[in-house]
Amino acid sequence: MLMRLLRGTIAVVVAMNAALAAMPALMTLFYKLGVLHPRQDQLRFTPLMHVSSWLMLAILGASAIMFAISAALFTARSKGAVGAFWAGLVGEFIVYVLAQGPALDAAFTPEARMATAGLFLLLLVLGVLMTVLEPMRVLASGATPEPTMQGDLAAGPP
Repeated sequence: MLMRLLRGTIAVVVAMNAALAAMPALMTLFYKLGVLHPRQDQLRFTPLMHVSSWLMLAILGASAIMFAISAALFTARSKGAVGAFWAGLVGEFIVYVLAQGPALDAAFTPEARMATAGLFLLLLVLGVLMTVLEPMRVLASGATPEPTMQGDLAAGPP
């Protein structure tokens, strides 16, 4: 029961991060396409949206999708959840590093940037937990692990 609660909590946090990554990606996409005209309270994001490249936008969008896939797979106890999570986290971190500069400084306060660092730390911890819990999925299901090619060869010919 505790393990199910832990897996569910991790999946919810990962799904929320997928939404957090999708929001700026969609906002920037709509701005670049001329559909979004920032309101007064959103004007501070305009320089950041302007300097964001299409590559950064694509990476952030793919990252959001990978986090959503990871949350769904982790909830369903399917393979691939951990790989999708790490791919999403690496993508999000790459965008964060590429976005560094005056436009990011103007858009976010130092406190907001510290919160982002805290979020990355939380995601790292969740990634480690997911990596540890993934092998337990096989044990909990009662399935025997698939034999490796090396193990098959060591057994000799049939």
